[in-house]
Amino acid sequence: MSINKERAKKLTRRLESHPEMLERFESILDLAESDEIGSFDEVEQRLVEEVRRLGGDTLEGWLERREEQVSESLREEKPGVQQREKKR
Repeated sequence: MSINKERAKKLTRRLESHPEMLERFESILDLAESDEIGSFDEVEQRLVEEVRRLGGDTLEGWLERREEQVSESLREEKPGVQQREKKR
């Protein structure tokens, strides 16, 4: 199996656990493969928006995982302590 196929399979497996990132990558690929006629500036603007969303989704997912790690660590250190839930 070629190196690129193996990398693609690994990336696919990783993206399965990050559906929000998968959606962003699909949007970026759709834009890259589009035959839509538009100006360079229009395409650039759409790409910038998608990359910003990708960054936001990535940071949000990272923060949620980090909060869970810290919470788990605290529960292990002090099992009797109750955790307050954030209001959303």
